[in-house]
Amino acid sequence: MTARLVALPAILAASMFLTPAVRADDAADSRAVIERAVKAHGQTAGAEAAVATWKEKITLDAAGQKLNLDTEWTVQAPDKLRLQMTVAVQGMTLDLLIVINGERMWFVVNGQVQEGAGTQLAEMLGEMNRMWATSLTPLLAGDEFRLATTKEKAVNGRPAAGVAVRNGKRPVVTLYFDKETGLLAKREALVKDAYTDDKEVLEEVVVSDYKEADGRKYHTRLTVTRDGKPFYRSEVSTPRAVEKPDPKLFDKPDPKP
Repeated sequence: MTARLVALPAILAASMFLTPAVRADDAADSRAVIERAVKAHGQTAGAEAAVATWKEKITLDAAGQKLNLDTEWTVQAPDKLRLQMTVAVQGMTLDLLIVINGERMWFVVNGQVQEGAGTQLAEMLGEMNRMWATSLTPLLAGDEFRLATTKEKAVNGRPAAGVAVRNGKRPVVTLYFDKETGLLAKREALVKDAYTDDKEVLEEVVVSDYKEADGRKYHTRLTVTRDGKPFYRSEVSTPRAVEKPDPKLFDKPDPKP
């Protein structure tokens, strides 16, 4: 059970691959969609990655299990994360802390520190890459990401423009933006599902119910399906950017007595 909970952040979050030569006009079209989305969200194009934090109440339904989790995320894309999570399991309350800093990962289960590696770390870094793409502003800076338009589709009954995002050899993340508002409506990517022996499946994340905080718009509801089946849903609250984060925020955590 603990191993599966450690994998939750990577599993809480058909892929297409871009050809090496993306047409210049298509690249311009996809960039225009992202630029409009950045403006709609109240972001600043080219802004450096900030530390973001939010709380999330998650209802997970996977492999015949239903779990309610209270989580608090602190993220600095592309490779730093601190996640505090409380979950009731078989009549007990389990406190879990996960910290990622580059290629290092630690998790603390009820005060005991362990180091993560291998599949656990790969899953977490994959989710971090998807979150990095979803944060939007990095897509307009430098050449880290390659963009291409995709066929639009309906999301929540409304037409949405699609942009496929590729970062090196990582699986493509496809983003869909509401054509009327410009806001992000959906994210799709292939993921390895720990609940099905790491079978590669299509994960679809639909975000909705945007609210404004500190001049920016954030989604407050999120619904995830995997392989077409319900996986989890959540409510997001208190999102904010952290201007002066604790420099030790992403250090190896200390054990608790």
